[in-house]
Amino acid sequence: MHNSENQKKSRILIVEASTKIAVELKKHLLHLQYDVVAVCESAESAVKEAAENEIDLALMDIDLKGEMDGIETAQILIEQYEVPVVFLTSHTDEQTLIRAKQTKPYGYIVKPFIYVDLKSTIEIALYKSITDKKIKESEYLFKALVENSRDGIFIIQNLSIVYANDSFANIFGYSLDEVIDKNFESFIANDDWHKVCDNYRNPINESTVQKEYEIKGLHKNREIELIINLSAGIIIYKDAPAVMGTAKDITKKKQTELALLEAKELSEQSDKLKTEFLGQISHEIRTPINNIIGFSYLIQEELGLDINDNIKNCFKIMESAGKRLVKTIDQIIQMAQLKTGDHSFSPEIIDIDKDILEDLCFQFFQMAKEKQLQFNYQNYAVSQLVHADKYMLNQIISNLIDNAIKYTNEGSIDISVYNILDNKMVVEIRDTGVGISKEYLKNIYIPFTQEEAGYTRSYNGNGLGMALCKNYANINNIEMIINSEKGKGSSFRLIINSIS
Repeated sequence: MHNSENQKKSRILIVEASTKIAVELKKHLLHLQYDVVAVCESAESAVKEAAENEIDLALMDIDLKGEMDGIETAQILIEQYEVPVVFLTSHTDEQTLIRAKQTKPYGYIVKPFIYVDLKSTIEIALYKSITDKKIKESEYLFKALVENSRDGIFIIQNLSIVYANDSFANIFGYSLDEVIDKNFESFIANDDWHKVCDNYRNPINESTVQKEYEIKGLHKNREIELIINLSAGIIIYKDAPAVMGTAKDITKKKQTELALLEAKELSEQSDKLKTEFLGQISHEIRTPINNIIGFSYLIQEELGLDINDNIKNCFKIMESAGKRLVKTIDQIIQMAQLKTGDHSFSPEIIDIDKDILEDLCFQFFQMAKEKQLQFNYQNYAVSQLVHADKYMLNQIISNLIDNAIKYTNEGSIDISVYNILDNKMVVEIRDTGVGISKEYLKNIYIPFTQEEAGYTRSYNGNGLGMALCKNYANINNIEMIINSEKGKGSSFRLIINSIS
């Protein structure tokens, strides 16, 4: 194309038997800022130049020196080297024109020609050549994408398949030859054919069409079930309206989803049965344990003061063992409910002192006294109201105090309450107990874990207390911070949203 100096010059090959015309052509083309690759008199030299050089356009005389004329030469240049051709000839007979047209040239100028016409013809030919190359590149890219697509791609007109790729044929178990011209109805289950008809007619009638939908496909082997995701849109194909679409085989995906759903339902049923089982077991264990504890009290009262220390100790052990068993069952059920989502969450406004700590401190004071531990409770909070689930908050603080007493053999248990910032309250439980190692702190919230494991462990417990605390804290948006040093004690801080 006739370009400015900053752009690449179009490279033109002159193939002309007349030396005089060739010289004039070259002179004129150079003046028009084209790059003349070569001037050839014969077909052989023209083909050689096309093989060795990049050529944007060939100006081709029909009468050439040698065995081949310009039309045969043009055929070779166009087909083998993709060089566009403009014929320059004095021939005007119909037979020659027909032969020349069969090569699909980009122009045809009859000698003697006017150089203004030559320039226009060259510019149009170059532009058409560039456009055709872009179209070919697009077609090649489209063909590559379609042929390599894993999705089935099809075009239908009058409900017949006029185009399809290999993937489409493979999805339905056919060869590509068997698919072309086959009625689209042959690939769709009867129950879903109305969907396809509606989605075929709607775009033709310029109505709204569902872009994607699922249907049951018909495989060539009718024993094979297919679930297909179809999508389609209106196009013009060979000057007529058509529907172009994709068919994606989602059978395995749907089967997997169904299997996962069934597994989920079975898991939920299993969790429900497990929860019901644990509830039943809890009832079955609680009732006899409560009876044992109750009757032990009655027996102790009946015996009165006429019992020795060994018998008193036996009653105490019975009471402690019974309570421990009931607590274990309760914690297992609580954890199961948290895992299955069966727990209830009922947040309310709570006075942290009156509703929680007063009762707990009274309850645990005696336990600390029996171990000869100091038990201190200080409330520095100005605002004592928090918004939380009362049962869960009670369980968190109760477990933390219970652990503090359990793992402290001498020293003190200190509980303090105070405000920080404008809307935060801290409940802190500190002890002078055995402390927690840095290694175990990473696993402290994992259910059924303890720092000491096995039958030789120093302290009883099932390893659920801290896991429950963490779960309940998360549900109530409570931050729990642990600081501990092995052999020196631990501090547990609960940071709770307060109400002014």
